[in-house]
Amino acid sequence: MKKQLFPIFIWMFTISFVYNCKVYSQGFEIKKVSDNVSIVSNPILGSSQVVVQSDKGLVVFDSFMSEITAKKFKNEISSAIGRDDFSFVINIADRLDMIGGNAAYKKAVIVGHDNILKKFHSEKIVEEEINKTIEMWKEKVEYSVNRLKNYEAGSDKARKEEIWMNKCKTMVNELEQGFSLVLPDISYNDKIMLNLGNIKINLFWFGNAGNYQGLTLAVIPENKLAIISKEIFYPKAHMAPYPFPYYGLLDVPRWITILEQVIEGDNSVNTIILSDSYEVYSREQIKSHLRYIKELWNSVKALEAKGMSLQEIQDQLSLENNFAYAKEWDVYKNNGDNWIRIQHEMHIRLFFLQGKNISSEILKNGGPEFLQSSLSKIKKLGNDVYFDEISMDFLAYQWMSNGNTSEAIELYKLNVETFPKSSQAYASLGAGYMKIGDNENAIKNFKKSLELNPGNDNAKKMLEELMKKPS
Repeated sequence: MKKQLFPIFIWMFTISFVYNCKVYSQGFEIKKVSDNVSIVSNPILGSSQVVVQSDKGLVVFDSFMSEITAKKFKNEISSAIGRDDFSFVINIADRLDMIGGNAAYKKAVIVGHDNILKKFHSEKIVEEEINKTIEMWKEKVEYSVNRLKNYEAGSDKARKEEIWMNKCKTMVNELEQGFSLVLPDISYNDKIMLNLGNIKINLFWFGNAGNYQGLTLAVIPENKLAIISKEIFYPKAHMAPYPFPYYGLLDVPRWITILEQVIEGDNSVNTIILSDSYEVYSREQIKSHLRYIKELWNSVKALEAKGMSLQEIQDQLSLENNFAYAKEWDVYKNNGDNWIRIQHEMHIRLFFLQGKNISSEILKNGGPEFLQSSLSKIKKLGNDVYFDEISMDFLAYQWMSNGNTSEAIELYKLNVETFPKSSQAYASLGAGYMKIGDNENAIKNFKKSLELNPGNDNAKKMLEELMKKPS
């Protein structure tokens, strides 16, 4: 791992990027966005990279899942531009499969947020994260294979799905071949400016976004251009920054402040590039999503202050009422009602949970080995603790997957006690008992789940399987 440095300014000069959209070897394409900023993409690999030119070196954003892919892009950029003086790599996402190729840039200075260093502070944590990332991409391969079955062979949907599936497979293959993480040399906390001579790159911390803490938004004011990670903001598929769906700390006021500076302030930009994406958005396209974030956040907090429950808030802030305008967006037209409605309800729920003492977070922080002390803490806090069924169910599932079965069952029991009318809570408890071979209690809870919701197909399937077993 590289040594960490803390300079404030980096002096460089820029020249114009003279390439228009051209196709080079092995399917690589270079698309000019401004005089000195371009997107290098490869549809076959399903990846892209933002490149900035200057008199004293090239600047690239993020570095893919591994040194293997990073070198492919690095070599192609060098060949097309005719120079290989890479000076900076800016890590704008704190994901191993986005910064895993840092090792390909031996002579470049790597820049990223402090939280990247905090997140990957030990080799053990990096190894655990690699294993989790591999499993995640394997799951995505399986989902993609299943989706392909529903598409007509040779259709545009099938072609796009195959590209995505191959990218997922590539992620798995390269991460399994070996991995060497190089951390940033320069890190920052709030913001930093890289002075490149006649242009500057301003880096801003975007704030916590669920499963992401080391996110950076980059602005080149002279070009009126911003670069933001697809992991933060992807208006083609998401209504707002897409957080960890179970629970995560969200700095929504900071999101709003940063986006307002980029979109509505005196120094606003005209163009927003999404890293690791072919997408380029106008200020107006992003502005509509900023409106959604601001209105939803303020509405949730206002209704919560009136004492409304989560369900009451979700009913009032539905897509049929205050937020019907979201149905006019391309993200709604392209992905459909079910996709957007689920996202909208998730955003309301997670906005509502911010600032609360959440039972699952207390239990998670204590860990399974301190379950009883965490339960005692929850009891002492009384009405100051908020129970979120989804987060509790997910934590129990994680504990179960990690071998802490008895502790997980205690969490499932707590969920049933707290939400006695929840079909899913009983189904999860039934699955826990099934895991340890307590078929009697498993059957009892699956039956209760179906009593509350006869349409719970998974509970029905598990019950049928149990009833076939000899008593």
